[in-house]
Amino acid sequence: MKYLLKAFSIIATFTIITSCYSDNKEELYQNFVTEDCDTTNTKFAATIQPIIVQNCAVPSCHNSSKRQSGLDLSTYADVQAIATDGRLENRITGNPGPLMPPNGALQPCEIEKILKWVNNGAQNN
Repeated sequence: MKYLLKAFSIIATFTIITSCYSDNKEELYQNFVTEDCDTTNTKFAATIQPIIVQNCAVPSCHNSSKRQSGLDLSTYADVQAIATDGRLENRITGNPGPLMPPNGALQPCEIEKILKWVNNGAQNN
C-alpha cells in the first residue's frame, strides 16, 4: 500500500508540474515570420540604408561621432566593406559572433533583405 501511495504521489506531482507549462510560438521561434517578405527590389538607398540607420548607425553605436568598433555605418563605404567581408551577415545572424544590434535581433524580413542585397553584390544603388 505504501508503494502504491508513493507511486501515485510521484505521478500526481509530475502531472501537475508538466501541465503548468505552456508554449508561445513567438517566444520559442523568435524568427517566426507570418507575412511575406518581398526582396525583389532590394536596393541600398531605399531598403538597406533605412534599416542600418534605424538599428546600427544610432547615436550610441556606429555613427560618425561614436564609431563603435571603428565603424561609421552612416556611410555606404563602411556598410559595403563589412557586407563584402562577411561581418555584416555574421553580426545580424549572430553566427559566429555577437548578435547585433545588442538591444535585440533585426526582424527576419530585414535580415532577409540585407542578405539578399549582400548576395547581389552589395551595390550602391
